[in-house]
Formats: sequence, structure tokens, C-alpha cells
Amino acid sequence: MKPAVSVCIPVWNSEQYLDECLESVFAQDFAGFEVVVVNDSSPGSDTSGRTCRQIVKQAHKRHKKSGCIKVSYIEHSENRGLVECRRTLINAAHGAFILMLDSDDVLKPGAISALWTLQEQHGTDIVAGGFDIFPEAKDSRRFPLYDGFIPGSELFSAWLIQKKYTSFLWAKIIRTDVFRRAMEKIPYTYCNMAEDFLIWFFITQTAQSFFATSQIVYGYRRNSGMSSARKITTLEQCRQICSAASVFTNIFLYIDEQTQNAAPPLTDEQLYAIGRTAENYVKSNITQIKTLALPELVPEAMQMLKESWGEELVERMENSLSLSGLNG
Repeated sequence: MKPAVSVCIPVWNSEQYLDECLESVFAQDFAGFEVVVVNDSSPGSDTSGRTCRQIVKQAHKRHKKSGCIKVSYIEHSENRGLVECRRTLINAAHGAFILMLDSDDVLKPGAISALWTLQEQHGTDIVAGGFDIFPEAKDSRRFPLYDGFIPGSELFSAWLIQKKYTSFLWAKIIRTDVFRRAMEKIPYTYCNMAEDFLIWFFITQTAQSFFATSQIVYGYRRNSGMSSARKITTLEQCRQICSAASVFTNIFLYIDEQTQNAAPPLTDEQLYAIGRTAENYVKSNITQIKTLALPELVPEAMQMLKESWGEELVERMENSLSLSGLNG
């Protein structure tokens, strides 16, 4: 039978957390789901030396007796980045809805059932739940969402202007055909930073309805991803940080094309919000490189940043950081 939900898990260098992630999935009390895992040519292993394939195979074997959950495992022959990893996941999914789950995070008990029950009640293209951050620390916060319905025509403004919900692809079930139609608008893109922002922008241009609940359904692991405060020791890490520029290049190209062929897809207020968000990403990229990169990497990394974002924009954001006292 066709599953109701496809739990889609991208993996790159997160094998140490993957078993815990999978356990949180197999422990769900919802019967109608499948699991799709894409290994984006990951070089990693867990503390026992197991590869991604071995971890997935053994976790599935442990839980086979308790149910007939289908698990699909796919490997990329080369690293393609998170946008393309997510594209592979949704194209391989058989479910009516997609639930993205990052491989270093976990689903809360009953998460799929809670989201699915709301979808059945409201019939929306998307149902979003709240999340919390772990491991717990003094500044740990819970992130409940706006409770209620949002029509598709208001989805963009509710997100980027009114801040009613986040653009994270996880902690949501999204109708598969909506997800696929959104991805069709995005050309092949190597991107490991702000990729959720890119994909979510196109989902807001595609989805017709959205329902949010403040119920916590997802656990987000702190300090394990690209945006965490980890030392930058290679130019490849710098390149991944700079890949955020491709997000806004794709978005503005789409806006230009739509404006030439039809009415502008966004209002002036919405365009301004995207522009300010792009500037904030540039500032974040500059700060990451200047504070976390090895000193010998900084000159070449900053040149890479200027080539990605444009020299004028990077220099303007550098000056802005200097004036605010945040740029060392």
C-alpha cells in the first residue's frame, strides 16, 4: 500500500547521530509511513566505525519484527549538497506527504500521528509543528508556532514579515506534489547553507494552505550543523558557507523572470524582506569566516565570498559590521 508519509533523511558526516535519529523514527506509533535515506557521499562513520549504510541496515533489521516499515537507501556517488540531496529524497518518496528529518535530529514520540491527525482534520497542503533544542543548556528554548490556519496567499508574509513560523523544512509534513512542483522551479544547485530558505521560498509560491500547531514534535540538535560555531580549517568549509549566495541568486532570477512574463510575484514589502535577509546572511558569512577560520585561510575565503555575493555587497556589509562594532 502507498504510505501516507515518507520520512526523508539526508546524511552527510552525521553518522555519529544517525542511529539515535533512526530509533526516534522506528519508535513512532503511526503505521502508514516509509523511510528514505540518502547518503550524500558521506565520508563519516559512527563511534563503532559503522558506515551510513551499515547503520541504516542494522537499525532496520532490529525493528523488522515490530512492523513492515519500508526503508529505501540511496547513495550519491559524489557530494551534491543539501538542495540536491533533498531533491533525490522527494523524487524517491512514495508517500502522499514528506516529513524531512535531519540525520542529527530526532522526532518526538507521536510526532507523525499528531501532524497527520491535523492534516486529516484541516486538509491542508502543509502541517507544521513546534520544536525544541537539545542537548539542554541555560539558553535552551522551545519554539512553538502560531496556532491555526494560513491560506497560501498569505504564506510568504506570515513567514518572512510576520514571523509566525520558520522556514525549516523539518517539523512539517508537506504534500509531496507541492514539494515536487516547488523543486521544479529550482535549477541544479550546490548548496549547504540556507538551503531550507531557498526551498521554502518556492513552497510558499506553490502551496495553497497551511496549518500550524504549537505542539512540540521535533528535537533539533544544537551545534552540529554548518551554522554552528565550529572552527573552519579548510577552504572547502569556506566554499560551503559561501554557497548561501546561490540561494538568493536563484530567488532573484525567478522573481525577474516572473516579472518579465507576468505580474511581479512579490510586493515591494516582500522584496525588501528578502533583500534584508540576504544582507543578514552576508554578515553572518563574514563573521563566520573572520572569527572561526584559520588566519591563513581568511584572505582567500573573503575573496571567495566576494566572488559569490558580489564585491560591492560584501564590502558594504563589512562596513556595516565595523560601524556596529561586530567586525574584528
